[in-house]
Amino acid sequence: MMIRHRFVNEIIGVAAGFRDVALNHVYDSATFELIERNASNFPLATRDCRAGGNSHWHAVRSHSTRWHDESHWTFAGDMRHSRSETALAQLGTVAVAEKLETQVFPLDTQFREVVENMRAERIAAIQDHFDRHIALIDGEIWMRASEPCFCLQLDETDIRKVKGLFRKAAAINPALSDHIAKFEDRGFKGQRFRLDDAAIFRESVLDHIDLGWTLDGSDGVVWAVPDVEVLVPESIALEPEAQTVVDIAYTFHELARPKMKHMSCAHLEASCLLLDAFERTRPASDLFDESQISELLDAVRSLAGRDFARSSISVPSLELVADRWENRAIGDFLPLRSHDSAF
Repeated sequence: MMIRHRFVNEIIGVAAGFRDVALNHVYDSATFELIERNASNFPLATRDCRAGGNSHWHAVRSHSTRWHDESHWTFAGDMRHSRSETALAQLGTVAVAEKLETQVFPLDTQFREVVENMRAERIAAIQDHFDRHIALIDGEIWMRASEPCFCLQLDETDIRKVKGLFRKAAAINPALSDHIAKFEDRGFKGQRFRLDDAAIFRESVLDHIDLGWTLDGSDGVVWAVPDVEVLVPESIALEPEAQTVVDIAYTFHELARPKMKHMSCAHLEASCLLLDAFERTRPASDLFDESQISELLDAVRSLAGRDFARSSISVPSLELVADRWENRAIGDFLPLRSHDSAF
């Protein structure tokens, strides 16, 4: 399927009304191909159990993923029920402009002098991105994504509250956009648990209730976490303790960056370690070895004493992250996992 899609081009030159040569970001538009894929090659990997009942598939697909090329794929738009411009806007190739601090010139901006126009390279990169990370399946747009999971969140803002969450699959767009608000899901949102560890996840929440924490996110009768069914067992491969350490390290990395000028040597050393770790690497635990993850945790512990006003990470949360990592099951002690419903 051929589509017309907007993106951000880069031109080195002198834009009309300016005097100096500079790197300019300019909105542009070109024709791309979205390859129509066979649904049989993208089977459902995880599914909200309501999808099999009276609820319509479209009402619960945000909790569902497909499986292809050793990766989850998450729903991103519907070409059948939305204007094509609306559906295609989710693909992320213009969202990169949201992150730029410099001006983005409008389409058809005139230049007095062009030293280098990177339009061809940008178009090639976007087409390659579409080929590898975007799938058009029966009129729906699906994007390559991370693995969904459950999360346990501890909040001490008012009273001690424990909350169970479902963390949706987050789109992976390494080449084009580091910041897509709708699909971006980096940083600490709670303690991760695999979807096939649903029983252990529930027991952990109940353990906190027994310790005096109040359950949040429930109407008192029905648990707020969706009941998710695993249809492709090999699609669940998350190392939850490791990924939770990476999550919290990434959050501290973002909090520390603007305050590095005013840090002590110890805090600065910890911040530089986190900065180096995530400067060119996605916050995914499979990109770090065990010793590196332990170093990330040590850096977080070093920075935990600082007063980060925007941080919602409680002391019990950090303690639980460390305890789960340092006492994680390995080898013959791995838990027996089930793909059956636990809710």
